[in-house]
Amino acid sequence: MRRGISSLRLTSVLLGLIAATAVLGTVIAQNEPAGFYALRYGHWLGQFILLMGIDRWYTSIAFVSLECLLGINLAACLIRSGRIHLAAGGSKRLLVVFHAGLLMLYIGAGLSAWLRQEKFYQLLPGQRLVFPQAATSVEVKSFDIVFYPGTDQPREFCTAAVVHAAARPAQERSIRVNHPLAIGAHTVYQSSFEVAGKARLQVRQADVLLWQGWITLGEEVALSGATGLTLKLEAFMPDAMLTLQSGVQSRSHRLRNPGVLIGVYENGGLAERYWWSADGILAQATPRFTVSVEQTDLVYATILKTVKDPGFPLVGAGFFLVCIAGAGYVWRRERETALLITQRGNECSD
Repeated sequence: MRRGISSLRLTSVLLGLIAATAVLGTVIAQNEPAGFYALRYGHWLGQFILLMGIDRWYTSIAFVSLECLLGINLAACLIRSGRIHLAAGGSKRLLVVFHAGLLMLYIGAGLSAWLRQEKFYQLLPGQRLVFPQAATSVEVKSFDIVFYPGTDQPREFCTAAVVHAAARPAQERSIRVNHPLAIGAHTVYQSSFEVAGKARLQVRQADVLLWQGWITLGEEVALSGATGLTLKLEAFMPDAMLTLQSGVQSRSHRLRNPGVLIGVYENGGLAERYWWSADGILAQATPRFTVSVEQTDLVYATILKTVKDPGFPLVGAGFFLVCIAGAGYVWRRERETALLITQRGNECSD
């Protein structure tokens, strides 16, 4: 039984089953509502897909069981062959290291698939991203975007940050695409950016001024003289236009025809919502208030992604072992072959 678990034939069978069943996750749409499968595949086949867990195949008990069996098989192969190869010495020991690296890669990939955590944060200059476990915070100092000349296509965007830690002085760092920042067990990536402008508004009702001032994206202010009424800037477009098919859309990232989405809340509930621009209302509505956009200012918010991946160190270490052991095995085998050829040549000469 022990040899059966560690047999190469079982490894081949498990790899074939995993490869074959993985096709189900490609052919069958994943993580869709239950009604989707009955509508697309018919009632009986849709019910079968849901019953067998094919709609979430890569996390189903059947697929995970195959992965666990393959992991046990690789560990058993390593233990059985390790005893033989370590005793033999030479290049055989490098095979043990190579198999150990493969096992570490496999375990690390499994940990990443199940325990990896990702979160996205939209931050403006002056705001902080806090990591309580590391007693560290990342403050956004500025966010810069460089556009391709004559276009609205961003060429590069970068977040200038200040890392505040309890045990050391503040450090200035930059976070760019493919240049992340490591904070303890977390890695901070530059993901994207969002237009988060601010506007100076004037709100009136029947020629009575209720509020006037600057308001930033997501901010909510109380309207004077109106009990329980608040106004919130819910969206900002630097270059808004009204289309019949899709409503209000943004044409570019440039500040040309700014539009703001205004939400009016009464006692915490939404009372009305509409788009306004410097030219007036954009969308069809009958607002209770008259909103005048006096001035706008374009502000970009950075979008950072934090990743906590417990399997990444194992994947990195396993990849390193596989590369080193593989290169070392090839070098040792060539050296042993050259020595054997030399010995045979000397014997023939004698």
